[in-house]
Amino acid sequence: MAEGIFGHMVRQAGLEHCFLVDSAGTHAFVNNPPDILAQAIAAAHGIDISVSRSRQFTRTDLEQFDMILAADKLNLRFIKSIAAGTRTENAALLMNYYPDAEIEEVPDPYGSDIDSFKRAFNLIHNACSGLLGNLRSQPASVHDR
Repeated sequence: MAEGIFGHMVRQAGLEHCFLVDSAGTHAFVNNPPDILAQAIAAAHGIDISVSRSRQFTRTDLEQFDMILAADKLNLRFIKSIAAGTRTENAALLMNYYPDAEIEEVPDPYGSDIDSFKRAFNLIHNACSGLLGNLRSQPASVHDR
């Protein structure tokens, strides 16, 4: 959902030329579409994530992307564990960009009910909004690409 939400925000802001937004799982079932409930929640907000497919996070991602944002601490630890000498200062929790949240992690809704997916969507949406605001306030990070 985070890739779809942030990508949607970037497109709405007319900044798609500034970002490469991608998603990878630490324990991904490779080439699977998002959960049907995630698709439904995103679609209800005008975001189509049905074409997304899962892929496995790799050490190359740490080198290729300026920012790696994890939904929870377990995934962040996994990301850092496969670094093997690769930089990890660009890896952090997505919820760092939602400072008013009362939690530090996005609870994984997989296998849960629709309300769990709604909650995850809202947390991710607020964090992505904070992320985009943060990036836009740093002109070199957005405008010099």
